[in-house]
Amino acid sequence: MLFEPVLEAVQREFDNFLPPAHIGALDHLMRQPHRISHHSDKHQMTAMNLATVFASTLLRDDGVKGKAMKRKERRGRQ
Repeated sequence: MLFEPVLEAVQREFDNFLPPAHIGALDHLMRQPHRISHHSDKHQMTAMNLATVFASTLLRDDGVKGKAMKRKERRGRQ
């Protein structure tokens, strides 16, 4: 596989950076979109769609609030 050396280097970095329990959780989280994408013909969730959903959910900046959250807060103040 072309990217195998890169994947192995990333794996080594995570092994040095994350506790074992977190590595297991990360492994599980990363396998789910891959598994789901194999059935994209049934539900239209391509790898790109899944990456968009998972990345925005898992890698969001807690300091930046989304538009929906801001609208909800404004409605609560009325």
